[in-house]
Amino acid sequence: EVPVWDIADKFGDETTLLVTNMAQGRDLATCLDCNRLALMRGHGFVCVGRSINDLVRLSVFIPRNARVMMNAMRMGEFISLSRGEVEARLKLDTESPALKRGWEFWAREAGVGHLLED
Repeated sequence: EVPVWDIADKFGDETTLLVTNMAQGRDLATCLDCNRLALMRGHGFVCVGRSINDLVRLSVFIPRNARVMMNAMRMGEFISLSRGEVEARLKLDTESPALKRGWEFWAREAGVGHLLED
Protein backbone atom coordinates (compact mmCIF):
# COMPACT_ATOMS: atom_id res chain seq x y z
CA GLU A 1 0.00 0.00 0.00
CA VAL A 2 1.33 3.40 -0.98
CA PRO A 3 -0.05 6.38 0.93
CA VAL A 4 -1.64 9.18 -1.11
CA TRP A 5 -1.28 12.78 0.05
CA ASP A 6 -3.77 15.35 -1.20
CA ILE A 7 -2.76 18.89 -0.30
CA ALA A 8 -6.33 20.07 -0.90
CA ASP A 9 -7.65 17.85 1.89
CA LYS A 10 -6.15 20.05 4.57
CA PHE A 11 -5.08 23.24 2.80
CA GLY A 12 -7.92 23.82 0.32
CA ASP A 13 -8.05 23.72 -3.44
CA GLU A 14 -6.43 27.14 -3.94
CA THR A 15 -2.94 25.69 -3.52
CA THR A 16 -0.31 25.28 -6.24
CA LEU A 17 0.01 21.53 -5.47
CA LEU A 18 3.53 22.34 -4.24
CA VAL A 19 4.73 22.13 -0.66
CA THR A 20 5.47 25.78 0.10
CA ASN A 21 5.48 26.05 3.89
CA MET A 22 6.33 24.09 7.03
CA ALA A 23 2.72 23.15 7.81
CA GLN A 24 2.36 21.49 4.40
CA GLY A 25 5.76 19.81 4.76
CA ARG A 26 4.85 18.43 8.17
CA ASP A 27 1.51 17.17 6.86
CA LEU A 28 3.25 15.39 3.98
CA ALA A 29 5.80 13.89 6.41
CA THR A 30 2.90 12.62 8.55
CA CYS A 31 1.42 10.98 5.47
CA LEU A 32 4.77 9.31 4.71
CA ASP A 33 4.93 7.94 8.26
CA CYS A 34 7.38 4.99 8.07
CA ASN A 35 7.05 4.63 4.29
CA ARG A 36 9.71 5.58 1.78
CA LEU A 37 7.21 6.79 -0.83
CA ALA A 38 3.95 8.67 -1.02
CA LEU A 39 1.92 9.61 -4.06
CA MET A 40 1.00 13.28 -4.27
CA ARG A 41 -2.39 13.72 -5.94
CA GLY A 42 -1.92 15.75 -9.08
CA HIS A 43 1.82 16.14 -8.56
CA GLY A 44 3.70 12.86 -8.79
CA PHE A 45 5.43 11.37 -5.79
CA VAL A 46 7.81 12.08 -2.94
CA CYS A 47 10.38 9.60 -1.69
CA VAL A 48 12.96 9.44 1.04
CA GLY A 49 16.26 7.59 1.05
CA ARG A 50 18.86 6.45 3.55
CA SER A 51 21.54 8.37 1.63
CA ILE A 52 21.72 10.69 -1.37
CA ASN A 53 22.78 7.66 -3.42
CA ASP A 54 19.70 5.74 -2.28
CA LEU A 55 17.41 8.71 -2.91
CA VAL A 56 18.66 9.23 -6.48
CA ARG A 57 18.30 5.51 -7.20
CA LEU A 58 14.71 5.53 -5.91
CA SER A 59 13.89 8.68 -7.87
CA VAL A 60 15.09 7.02 -11.08
CA PHE A 61 13.57 3.59 -10.61
CA ILE A 62 10.21 4.34 -8.99
CA PRO A 63 8.70 5.83 -12.18
CA ARG A 64 10.25 3.07 -14.33
CA ASN A 65 8.96 0.33 -12.07
CA ALA A 66 5.53 1.94 -11.89
CA ARG A 67 5.28 1.90 -15.70
CA VAL A 68 6.29 -1.77 -15.78
CA MET A 69 3.75 -2.58 -13.07
CA MET A 70 0.94 -0.72 -14.86
CA ASN A 71 1.71 -2.54 -18.12
CA ALA A 72 1.81 -5.90 -16.32
CA MET A 73 -1.56 -5.18 -14.71
CA ARG A 74 -3.08 -4.48 -18.13
CA MET A 75 -1.93 -7.92 -19.30
CA GLY A 76 -3.93 -9.79 -16.68
CA GLU A 77 -3.32 -11.18 -13.24
CA PHE A 78 -0.62 -9.29 -11.39
CA ILE A 79 1.12 -10.63 -8.30
CA SER A 80 2.95 -7.98 -6.33
CA LEU A 81 6.01 -8.62 -4.19
CA SER A 82 5.40 -10.27 -0.85
CA ARG A 83 6.25 -8.52 2.43
CA GLY A 84 9.27 -10.86 2.76
CA GLU A 85 10.52 -9.99 -0.74
CA VAL A 86 10.23 -6.28 0.00
CA GLU A 87 12.03 -6.64 3.33
CA ALA A 88 14.83 -8.68 1.72
CA ARG A 89 15.26 -5.96 -0.92
CA LEU A 90 15.47 -3.25 1.73
CA LYS A 91 18.30 -5.13 3.43
CA LEU A 92 20.55 -4.77 0.37
CA ASP A 93 23.67 -2.76 1.03
CA THR A 94 23.30 0.62 -0.71
CA GLU A 95 27.09 0.85 -0.77
CA SER A 96 27.55 -2.44 -2.64
CA PRO A 97 29.71 -2.33 -5.80
CA ALA A 98 26.66 -2.96 -8.01
CA LEU A 99 24.68 -0.05 -6.58
CA LYS A 100 27.76 2.21 -6.55
CA ARG A 101 28.14 1.67 -10.31
CA GLY A 102 24.68 3.13 -10.83
CA TRP A 103 25.55 6.11 -8.64
CA GLU A 104 28.77 6.70 -10.60
CA PHE A 105 26.87 6.53 -13.89
CA TRP A 106 24.27 9.07 -12.77
CA ALA A 107 26.99 11.40 -11.44
CA ARG A 108 28.77 11.32 -14.82
CA GLU A 109 25.49 11.87 -16.68
CA ALA A 110 24.79 14.89 -14.46
CA GLY A 111 28.24 16.29 -15.21
CA VAL A 112 29.52 15.94 -11.65
CA GLY A 113 31.52 12.73 -11.96
CA HIS A 114 34.65 14.65 -10.94
CA LEU A 115 33.17 14.99 -7.44
CA LEU A 116 33.50 11.21 -6.99
CA GLU A 117 37.26 11.26 -7.44
CA ASP A 118 39.45 10.95 -4.36
